[in-house]
Amino acid sequence: MKALGWLFFAVGLIACGAMEAGDGGWPDGDADADADGDNGSDAGPEGDAGGGGDADADADADSDADSDCLDVPCPEDSERACSDGWDNDENGLVDCWEPDCGSSQACCEEAATVLTDDDFGAGLDAEKWKPFGSPAPEAQGSIFRPSGDDSYESGIVSKGEPVHFEGELSLQVAFDVSAECDGCTELIGVAFTAGDEYTATATVEPIAGAVIDVATQRILAVVQGAVEAEIATAGAQVLNLTLVIRPDRRVVLLDDQAGALFTSRDPLDPSLGDFFVAVFGRGGQAMGVDRITLSSRLCSDPSSGSREPDPVVSSVGAPVVASAVRSPSAIPSPEGGLEMLFTMTALSGSAIGRAVSDDGRTWLWDHPESPVIADVDLPAGHRDADDPSLVSTLGIARFAAVSAARTDDGTRAIATFASEDGVSWDAGPGDQPVDLGAAACASVRDPALAVTQAGGLELFFTCEDADGRTSIGWATSPDGIEWTVQDGSILPAEGDAEADGIAAPAVLIDPGSGVHELWYEARDGVRRSIRYAASERGADWTRWEGEILAPGEPGSWDDLAVGEPSVALMPDGKLELFYTGQGSSGQAIGLVSRRLPLLP
Repeated sequence: MKALGWLFFAVGLIACGAMEAGDGGWPDGDADADADGDNGSDAGPEGDAGGGGDADADADADSDADSDCLDVPCPEDSERACSDGWDNDENGLVDCWEPDCGSSQACCEEAATVLTDDDFGAGLDAEKWKPFGSPAPEAQGSIFRPSGDDSYESGIVSKGEPVHFEGELSLQVAFDVSAECDGCTELIGVAFTAGDEYTATATVEPIAGAVIDVATQRILAVVQGAVEAEIATAGAQVLNLTLVIRPDRRVVLLDDQAGALFTSRDPLDPSLGDFFVAVFGRGGQAMGVDRITLSSRLCSDPSSGSREPDPVVSSVGAPVVASAVRSPSAIPSPEGGLEMLFTMTALSGSAIGRAVSDDGRTWLWDHPESPVIADVDLPAGHRDADDPSLVSTLGIARFAAVSAARTDDGTRAIATFASEDGVSWDAGPGDQPVDLGAAACASVRDPALAVTQAGGLELFFTCEDADGRTSIGWATSPDGIEWTVQDGSILPAEGDAEADGIAAPAVLIDPGSGVHELWYEARDGVRRSIRYAASERGADWTRWEGEILAPGEPGSWDDLAVGEPSVALMPDGKLELFYTGQGSSGQAIGLVSRRLPLLP
């Protein structure tokens, strides 16, 4: 093994990346594989990183599902294509997870009106609106005209509770731009905003908005306070615009005559979930609003879950003998893309393999000759490296933890390693397992590493008692060398879904707020599913109701169990949730791309 200075490595740890874990407690054993050793990938499409697959059969089925499609790949842009269960345009997103389908009737409930005002003739409705700015805005005839001067805006903002974004928000506005305005400077706009308190000299910064500039006769599309596009108004006397926040959080601007005018480049910040509506402007001479309607509807969120139909990593084509692969731990690589450590199991035991990917879906085995961590690398008296957890330190080095079986009694301990390149690993201080004696566990496994705001480490793990029941433990370290076990189980099992314990944590820590997010495996008999909880500082966890990921549909490759989650936070804000799946043909690694809100 290549030597690496541990002190240098420890002080280089800084907050970055995602950390994950695995678990060996699966119903049918680690080495359960089908006769041809392909982990059930015969049904996989051509190009699946898991290998194998009857491409002709898959192509025929896809053709049958959308036989009138003349384009290849088929577009996912119709009610039929958005509800047929197929990835018609072959981009890895199925039906309602496809952004092109995100607002379709197949994916959304009927819209409900949240706010409407189509009669400004009686003045401002004090139950709906709060005026702001100086001079004060006013209603003239049936038209609402904001005032303001050349520096500040005036207008109205919706009263009461903000509208919560749960699927799609649609704001329809009729602008009257028929009045003459020779030589004047005038703007009028409508926007979703984060607040409802404005001063007399307010300047509105829309989260998403449309502003009309009378001088240039152009519509300005504004996203998170910045103009992203300018669109000609074509000299219309009345503009009927619709401003939409789609389920994928992209902003769309539509015109009832010209159709789609604009779609934002990037989705809105996922932390923005509550909105007010503001109508605002400067000048107040030529332009006004005569009706406005806000509607909302629940939709399947295309950013919340896109489950790959086949394994992304399996034992098919493995460069070393392995009957199954499981316990993934994937992180954004310092070199770009993703890298993953995972467990390779065989009749002779288990070891750690490595793979790299550009997109999370197509993986290349990165070390073809042998495992990257095997028995020879473990502390003396230990064998069967398993359950890897990997942390990136922004290119300085990599830190990993694995579980290993004690040769004398078979119970498991956790050992740590460091590496400069992800291939050659240097064993931890003194070549000894991490001391977690204070946790009072008969056996510990499934390490999940997290880098703290202060640059230290947190270690979450499965704690198994003498009766085999599992819970999740927690330890902290300033340097990756000395560890302090925190008191008790941070998240006791709860409810029928966790009747036989919880295990295999995966943890993300927000580097700014310190909020912890936890994905874990829930056990009920032979059934395994993945659930979620969150905490402000690593204690006092709040569960997300329900399952994040359940076993697949009958006949799918992972229809028996899903567990051992690993979460990689990508630069674009997407969470890549890797997991171990098990079906009748054995174990392999699957992927769900999703974005989850923090719990209150």
